[in-house]
Amino acid sequence: TNRGICWSSSSSPTLSDSSFESGTGLGSFSLSLSSLDPDTIYYVRSYATNSFGTNYGNQIQFRTLSYTLPTLSTLSPNGLTTTSVNSGGNITNDGGAAITSRGVCWATTTNPTILNNKTEDGSGSGLFNSFIDGLSTNNTYYIRAYATNGVGTSYGNQQTIVNNAVLPTNPTTPIVGTSSSNSILTATTALSGGYVSQNGGSDLIAKGVCWSLSENPTIADSHTNDGSGLGFFTSTLTGLSGCGAVYYVRAYATNENGTGYGAQYTVSTGLLPIISTNSATAITENSFTSGGIIISEGGCPITAKGICWSTSPNPTTDNEVTNEGDGIDDFSSSATNLLSNLNYYVRAYVTNSVGTTYGEEIVINTGTPDGLYIGQSYAGGIIFYLDDTGEHGLVSADIDQQNINDGGFQYNQCPIGTFFETDTIIGSGAQNTTNIISACNTTSNVAYICDNLVLNGYDDWFLPSKDELNLMFQNLRNNGLGNFVSGSCIVTYASSSNENGRLQFFSILFDSTCGRGIGDFYNFNIRNSNGTNIRATRVF
Repeated sequence: TNRGICWSSSSSPTLSDSSFESGTGLGSFSLSLSSLDPDTIYYVRSYATNSFGTNYGNQIQFRTLSYTLPTLSTLSPNGLTTTSVNSGGNITNDGGAAITSRGVCWATTTNPTILNNKTEDGSGSGLFNSFIDGLSTNNTYYIRAYATNGVGTSYGNQQTIVNNAVLPTNPTTPIVGTSSSNSILTATTALSGGYVSQNGGSDLIAKGVCWSLSENPTIADSHTNDGSGLGFFTSTLTGLSGCGAVYYVRAYATNENGTGYGAQYTVSTGLLPIISTNSATAITENSFTSGGIIISEGGCPITAKGICWSTSPNPTTDNEVTNEGDGIDDFSSSATNLLSNLNYYVRAYVTNSVGTTYGEEIVINTGTPDGLYIGQSYAGGIIFYLDDTGEHGLVSADIDQQNINDGGFQYNQCPIGTFFETDTIIGSGAQNTTNIISACNTTSNVAYICDNLVLNGYDDWFLPSKDELNLMFQNLRNNGLGNFVSGSCIVTYASSSNENGRLQFFSILFDSTCGRGIGDFYNFNIRNSNGTNIRATRVF
C-alpha cells in the first residue's frame, strides 16, 4: 500500500523521520532527496508497507558535499594606458554558496589579495569586467580576479602587465579594448562591445565592433558604429549565419589619424531550441500520448525530438524517452509499458548541435484497468487510495468539515483520563472513529463531526487513521488536488489515531509559511483543540 525511502542523520531511519513516498506495488523505484544540509552524514533505507506493517531495506549512508570556495579565472588585461587597464574575471563555480562580492585586485608584488588595491564589481557568478585606474608608469603590476562567498575568498590565475606606457607626443590612433563576454542573442545576432580608454590626441570619429569569418577583422569587414566618446560601449552584431559558424570579433575606435583595434575574441552561432509540451491524451492504465511544438530550432537543425517521462519531477533524456526523429515539425508521441495508478511527470524535449532543451512539465495519472485512478472525483469524494483490485479504495471529502479559517473550534467534552484503543493502519479509520465517539460520549468532537456527515449523497464518512491521512497528504495534497487549506503558518489535518490510548491524536502538517516541516506528524488534544482541520473519508 505504500513504498518509498526514509532518511535521517541518525542510524536506522524510519517513517517517523523524513520520508518520501513512491506509490504502491512491487518492483523497483527511484526517488530524489532534496533540502539536505551540507557536509552531513545521512542514513537511508527504503521501506514498504502492507496491511501487516512496514518493513525496511538495508541501510546505506553518504555524506553531502561541503560548501567550497568559488572557482574563477582572471581575464587577460587589455586597453593599457599610462594610468589604467581593463581586466575582469569569469566565475565558473560559486562553491554552492552565493557570490557576495567580486572584482580584481592588484599590486606590484606577486599574488595580490583583497588587502591590496581592488575593484568591487557586484555579485553573482559568470563573466564580469573591471576597470583598474591609478597605475603608475614604469611599474610591473600583478592582477588577480577574486570572488567571495560564505566560505571565504578565492582568486583566479595571476596576470602580469608592465606599465611602461607614456602619453604620446605625436598624434596616434585610439586605444581600445574588446569585451570578452560576447554572447549569442538570436540565431543571427550576437552581443559584444568594448572600452575606449584614450582618444589618441584627437576626437573620436567612430567606435564599435567589427567581425568576420576570418581572423583579425577590420572596419573593411562587417562592423557597427556606436557613436563617439571614451568609455564602455555595447554593440549588436547582425547578419550572422550558419549553425556553429565561428566569427572573429574586435572592438575598434577611429580618429583623424586612423583606427585602433582591441583584442580578438570569437563567438559561435546557434542557440538552444525552444519547445512546448502538448497536453496528454488517450490516457490508459499503461500508456498515454503527448508530444511537442517546436517554437524555435535555434538556428541549427533539429537532430532529435520526443517526450521523456519519470515518476519523479523534471524528467530528462536520461529517463524513459521516445525519439520522433529530426526536423522542426510538430510531433505526437506515445509512452507505453507504464505502471497503473501512478503519477508520471512528462516533458517534451528537442535537441540540436548546441544541446537539449525541455518543454513545460505536465503530470498524468495512469489510472487502473477499470478506469479508476488517484485524484478522480468518485463515490462522493476524491480517490486517494486504491487496493490491489483497483475496484475499491478510499475517497476524501472534497471540502473541509472544519478548518482554522472558520475561526477555530473547541472540543472539551472528553473527560480527563478517558482511554481507548485506536490503530494507525489503512482500513482502521472507521473503527477508530466509533471507538472515539463511544469513549468520549460527545457530539462535538472531530470523530463525531465526520461520523454524522452527510455529503454528496453519502452518510458513511469517518475520520481517517494516521496512515490513511498520510496517503491523503501524499497522493492528493502533494499533487495539488483536494482543495486543502494553505497559506498559513501551520495547517494541520486531524487523524483518528491516538498515541498510547491517550487524548493526544496524530495530525499531519499539510502546509506552512513559517518554515515548519510539511508532511511531519504533530499531536493535537481532542479535549481542547483549536488549531487543526478536519477532512472526512469513506470506503467504496
